[in-house]
Amino acid sequence: WITIERVLEVPDEDSPDDEEPTAEIILDVTDPDFDSGTGRQFYIKWINKSYSECTFEFERDLILNEVEYTDHYASYDKRKVKPTREDMKRRDKESDAQGRKLYKVFG
Repeated sequence: WITIERVLEVPDEDSPDDEEPTAEIILDVTDPDFDSGTGRQFYIKWINKSYSECTFEFERDLILNEVEYTDHYASYDKRKVKPTREDMKRRDKESDAQGRKLYKVFG
């Protein structure tokens, strides 16, 4: 599997919500701490694979295998933020207005 469809989850590292967990990534195979320097862990949905074939992958392994994951992680990071009440009200009004507009056009 080489191409990521989307990042489904990034398990928290028991850190405060305002602080991004910083897991050390060790790319040198000869380093004695190579096994512990895996970086973050991602739950990944691969392209052309079912959800039952999603896998947990370490950030270091994605880097070493030259798998592009940064855009997918940014998308995940954007999706995981819950909207505020004001955002939900604004979206509801926009969808109502869009529905009325479509009703006028298509009757």
